[in-house]
Amino acid sequence: MKKKLKQKKCRACKDLFQPQNGFHVACTPKCAIALAKIKAEKTKDKEFRQRKEALKSRGDWIKELQVVFNKYIRLRDKDLPCISCQNITNDDNLGKGSRWDAGHYLSRGARANLRFNEDNTNKQCVRCNLEMSGNVGEYRINLIKKIGVERVEKLETDYSEARWTIDQLKALKELYKLRIKNLESE
Repeated sequence: MKKKLKQKKCRACKDLFQPQNGFHVACTPKCAIALAKIKAEKTKDKEFRQRKEALKSRGDWIKELQVVFNKYIRLRDKDLPCISCQNITNDDNLGKGSRWDAGHYLSRGARANLRFNEDNTNKQCVRCNLEMSGNVGEYRINLIKKIGVERVEKLETDYSEARWTIDQLKALKELYKLRIKNLESE
């Protein structure tokens, strides 16, 4: 004797129906066709995203990673003052944007190899970072207080080559996304 199956909810119209076997997911042929169209569209979108991702250059990956890395730095240092001027600006009631940057002690242009170095990048107010060109003198003094003179001198003498592969950039992006998720859940 065949066991009667429990009623299921149709994936298309959400009505309850009696399935003929365990593989039925739609109540009518019309709903099954609608589900097939949705699945085909999702597959088409996924293929498009994959093709688009395959066309990204190394520079595109660097830009994407920079956005994620900067967000991580701002979250990591959210309770700290500006690394240069030591001011704490209140971000409440900001309409758009932020008063905080992820400021680099040694600039990305001069030292591309330190672009994603966490010791080299700290929360910095927009005024110090942009209007005062990084306020480097004060940045160095406070960076020494934060991480110690040995680590600052290590940064200053690091002239290694900045050559990340696309796979390394992808992995770093995922790492910092995960770190952001962890910081946001705290």
